[in-house]
Amino acid sequence: MMQIIGIFMVHEYKYTGIKEVANLRYCLEGYDEGSEFPERSGWSYTRYFFPEQFDRGLRLADSADELLEVFIELQQEEGLRATTEIPMQYLTLTIDYILRHCGVNGEVVDRITKQNWKKLYETRDILNLRNTMIRRGASMFSFPNVRKQNYQSYCWDSSWIKPFESPWSIFEKFKYANSVSSKDIISLFQALPKNHITTSDKNLYSLEKLDQNKFLSILRKDVHVDNQVLLQKLNIIMPFEHAAFLSESLVFCDECISDGFHSTLHQIIGMERCPFHLTSLRLRCPSCSTKFPYELSEINRSEPFICRCGYSFLKTNSFKENISTWRFKTPIDISRKEIRDWTKLNKGQLERASYLLFHPEPLINNMHDSLRFYLSILKDSSITLDERFIYNKFTYIFREFLPPSEEKKYVDELIETSHKCIKSIARHLRKTLIRNHRHCIRKLVRRSNEDVCPYAFAYVLWRQFVEGLKKYSLTDNNNLSRGRKKSYFESASKQDDYFISQLYDHLLTLQLKGLKIGKNETIWILNRLHAHLVLNHFRNWLRHTDYYVNNNKIPVQVPFSYEHLPFFVFELPSVETNGKIEFHYWYPKVNDTELICSRWKCPEEKI
Repeated sequence: MMQIIGIFMVHEYKYTGIKEVANLRYCLEGYDEGSEFPERSGWSYTRYFFPEQFDRGLRLADSADELLEVFIELQQEEGLRATTEIPMQYLTLTIDYILRHCGVNGEVVDRITKQNWKKLYETRDILNLRNTMIRRGASMFSFPNVRKQNYQSYCWDSSWIKPFESPWSIFEKFKYANSVSSKDIISLFQALPKNHITTSDKNLYSLEKLDQNKFLSILRKDVHVDNQVLLQKLNIIMPFEHAAFLSESLVFCDECISDGFHSTLHQIIGMERCPFHLTSLRLRCPSCSTKFPYELSEINRSEPFICRCGYSFLKTNSFKENISTWRFKTPIDISRKEIRDWTKLNKGQLERASYLLFHPEPLINNMHDSLRFYLSILKDSSITLDERFIYNKFTYIFREFLPPSEEKKYVDELIETSHKCIKSIARHLRKTLIRNHRHCIRKLVRRSNEDVCPYAFAYVLWRQFVEGLKKYSLTDNNNLSRGRKKSYFESASKQDDYFISQLYDHLLTLQLKGLKIGKNETIWILNRLHAHLVLNHFRNWLRHTDYYVNNNKIPVQVPFSYEHLPFFVFELPSVETNGKIEFHYWYPKVNDTELICSRWKCPEEKI
């Protein structure tokens, strides 16, 4: 066998498609004279589909020049620079369409004009025919990509990729133009060949299983790097598990997606409006309310940009118009100034951002205001606030530097300090807002069946969930529950332990990298953080108390997360702070909890 191959298969030869009008005319003449349809009829294809016109002299071969011109013009319109080469399978599908739709079973045209040939490329039917052809391995135009022992062509132009575009819409365009599935995309771009597809293969945030070099060779753009640069800036804003603040479902703008565009910015939870058009973002199909996962798959979709219900997200079904839009439409600028400024952060500002610590929840609940505050620090700009907010700042001045330690004694001291901080806040509340309601608190803790005082209810439930008690009757007004000693840091506020522990671990990491933050600095940061979070929890209980008291209900879990949390930032020692630690925070001028309390009436008050 090997001897036969060695004798007869010495050289490789590439079979080309139609390149010259003479070749095209020869093929068309086969339909006019060199074929028989139906069998034993003595008629050619052209005569069968155009019987009267054939008798009057109509021949497909006469359209050879016009058909080749259509292919060339279409190639130029789409910006494809490769040498014109019409694959034979594509040519036969094209002729098949003309015979069926312009002959006796279709429009019954007297003669086939250049407009007839052009029109078929603007219909959905020919797109489906083209898709069938591509699935069998051909393509519309030749795109030579250097690949090992393989020569394959793709319909693609790197100009279709716009700034801030997500991998989702990039791959949707590729699937649309080449009629391939998500499974084909994974197979084509994956780094290592695999027999089965996993969840990580479909991940459009990390793109970890797809080959960066294949992005360059096929798409002619490093989609992976562009995606990671944007996510890195998101990671600066949401440093702790930023992936939790990226939607698992596709979030889109009607205007953007109608042009085949989708941005990773749309996926940020809290981004309620499109940063380009300022229109409301959608999470479901406008026709059937179906949600789509943000991944490389066809779940709930029948074709690229089409829902399973048949709703098309694209503005038109014309393949030509969509391709033209992708190539020629000017990218829209980001309309939101704070979003635009964030995407333009320079290297120095990104470096400074690594010294900022904050809770990401305010960004989710009030993204645009919080992002303005955040950027005002990075850009050293005195932000002009409206009448809604008050800005405040506390500064820690370094005294004696005591290096941190992993020893149990050091951790115990941090835990003890956090308990004292919350205890002092509870004591302050009892001396101010709750001063006239201590008796009500004792009655509620003893589970009295009398009318509940709203002040006592808010305070007792706040203490229960901050301390992590199983039931509110265990609340003690004098001693904060501490539990057993820990060998690791654990926040005194059980409600905030996850976030505060993450921040503490982050501080330890920065300390190992040489940042000058010792025991005293760590205690100051943790105390400020505890006070800020815990007081906000109490204010939230004031907001929720009316519902539970009026309905005679006791919650079994916290009915809120970090709603209404004033945005805050810790800026760690750096050149910009002259080696100081600064705590910045912004809070609304209007205190709604004061209005709420003004309407309350304690059952113990004398009439």
